[in-house]
Amino acid sequence: MSHEQEAIDVIAIGETMLVFRPEGGGLIERSQKFECLTGGAETNCLIGLIRLGLKCAWISKLPDSPLGRRIESEYKGIGVDTSGVVWAHLGRVGLMFIEAGYGPRPNRVYYDRESSAFTTLSESEINWRLIKSSKHLHITGISLALNDRIRSLLGKAASIAKKNGLTVSLDVNHRSGLWSGQEALIGLSKIISSVDLLIISKDEAENIYGIKGAEEDVLRALCERLDVSSIIITLGDQGAAGFWDNNFIKIRALDIEIKNRFGIGDAFTAGVIYGFLKNNIPMGLEYGVVLAALKSTLVDVNMPLLYSDDVHNLVQQIKASDVRLNKIQR
Repeated sequence: MSHEQEAIDVIAIGETMLVFRPEGGGLIERSQKFECLTGGAETNCLIGLIRLGLKCAWISKLPDSPLGRRIESEYKGIGVDTSGVVWAHLGRVGLMFIEAGYGPRPNRVYYDRESSAFTTLSESEINWRLIKSSKHLHITGISLALNDRIRSLLGKAASIAKKNGLTVSLDVNHRSGLWSGQEALIGLSKIISSVDLLIISKDEAENIYGIKGAEEDVLRALCERLDVSSIIITLGDQGAAGFWDNNFIKIRALDIEIKNRFGIGDAFTAGVIYGFLKNNIPMGLEYGVVLAALKSTLVDVNMPLLYSDDVHNLVQQIKASDVRLNKIQR
């Protein structure tokens, strides 16, 4: 059976970059040796879902070069269906340089991604049959922020997904270095009508939509304004909350020592999508906080390359210890 004939649970469209990190957690300006990793919000999320047993596919565009092959081969080797990757004769891969923070020292990220191959991806290059044969489409605000071409393409992808019975998730994932809150407001408005599951931080809700207050009030206001059936709001080290069908639930984050902050949000999103696809938002929040917690202990990768048994076992421990702050309110 070919990849296109397989039932794909989740398909995502987005850019994945080569990531360079000073060895030993040092500073870029002083380091002479760098580790080479890969990183992308969409592919990070897909890895988490694959580790939970779902079949996932990725659509992107990479240069047909050793650098592009380096990225594609890594995800293909982990189990991502990469048949939707478009190969370009010209262009470059996006680069990201990171300084990993620890304790009070924050992460620092420096992008070198302008005019990357992905930013030239066109609608005619998309494998639309691969999207139509999937169950769920995942998009992030990072890709939406890149340029008008990608925003238009993602808008069409979301629309086609809805017409073909897929559900659609959007992780706002606002990057102020890519676009302002006002620009994000305009860009998100072009796709939000196709979204079934929205993941947004409390700060993003305020900075983009001007909505602030208690978690349940923010979620209700977002639901009324955006007409999205399921919304998750992240609260940093305070956990997360969800709102769907007039139900509200809040869950606290696990108390752990964070070894690597990169990719925590993408891991959380993978857990939320997992629960959403099983029609169980509370379970999605449980898996979200567990994936995020376990991912934060991995120092050598920025993706949630986790053992499924570890994830499921910790979820069961959460249920037993009643980590939820608020039970479902109907």
